[in-house]
Amino acid sequence: MPLIDSCPTSPQRNRLRQLLTHDPFDPHPILSKKSRHQRASIFANFLVEKFGVPFLNSGSGVLDVAGGKGDIELELTRLGIRCTLVEPRDDVWEEAGDERIRKKKNGKEVRLKKDKKKIHGHGGPEPHNLFFTHLNTILPPADDPAFPLDPPLAEALRTCSILIGLHPDAATDSIVDHALANEKSFAIIPCCVFKHTNEERRQWKENGAEREVSTYEDLCEYLYWKVRTVSGNTRTIKREWVEFVGRNTVLLGRRFIPLDYFCAVTLEDIQTTARHAIELKFPFPSAASLTNLEDLPKSTVAIVIEIRNNQTIKKEDILRTVADFIPSHCKVQLTNPDFVILVSVFKSMCGLSIIPDYYKHRKYNMSVILNDVGE
Repeated sequence: MPLIDSCPTSPQRNRLRQLLTHDPFDPHPILSKKSRHQRASIFANFLVEKFGVPFLNSGSGVLDVAGGKGDIELELTRLGIRCTLVEPRDDVWEEAGDERIRKKKNGKEVRLKKDKKKIHGHGGPEPHNLFFTHLNTILPPADDPAFPLDPPLAEALRTCSILIGLHPDAATDSIVDHALANEKSFAIIPCCVFKHTNEERRQWKENGAEREVSTYEDLCEYLYWKVRTVSGNTRTIKREWVEFVGRNTVLLGRRFIPLDYFCAVTLEDIQTTARHAIELKFPFPSAASLTNLEDLPKSTVAIVIEIRNNQTIKKEDILRTVADFIPSHCKVQLTNPDFVILVSVFKSMCGLSIIPDYYKHRKYNMSVILNDVGE
């Protein structure tokens, strides 16, 4: 008789299962782990700790894939973070109930239309009756037709700050594939392997040998090496653990970018973001603390703009927008400024940082540094 089955009571069986399946690299003691009922709250706080609220709120906010009834959206909303839920199983919403959904809206009502299984709203979680395999339009398998994306989902995929998945099951690979193809960060907690329904990942290479992806550890390793193989030195992939019972391994995928602020690629959003960043970096002292304007701290500034894979906005327009907020006591110097205001546009996202001694150090793109080290 198996050891687990020999335990007389269900709590004992659960505890023994936890002991037998505990990851030796997991830093959380088994007996200190929280209940699985708290995992949405734990994961939401983990995301804030690792990425920060400004990043998570950039663009259209967080995109949660296969998020069920919206538990993570509820927790993220409480933390002031915008989020969109994509749930491919329309039967999930039959159990949710109107009252539960209203509570997620920060005071704004959202009605559940049970005939369409779709929720409409503004400013909060917006689950859509959309099947996530529509990502085939982005990464279509050779033998499958591409399906048109529903406009709200297409916009969310294009402008989200990060893709997340808490036990996303069959959507796990799609989250990673979309993040890699569209330069997005991701955070996923894998769960089920689905060995027999994932022919494309049944074998993976490790030291030249092929192995089947048949266990949970195999799945985590497979996803890890997929990211490393596809993205090379342009992205980090890290494995961490959250403190709840059950599958709690988190795979974090990030691009190498030293950008502190993010927004959509519109002049209005760039204007708002630039004003906020510059006012924080170059605060204007109060009048009472100054005897004359000569007492103002002097700094030299330059604006560096990069645009990749975007033809909807011009460097000249961004330059005029950002330059309007440079304080009068800061002088422009293009050769060796004290600070560079770096504006980086990639596709539909804009990132901004104010970097000291920019020209005295290596180029900010970490992939160049890593390539030099490799050589």
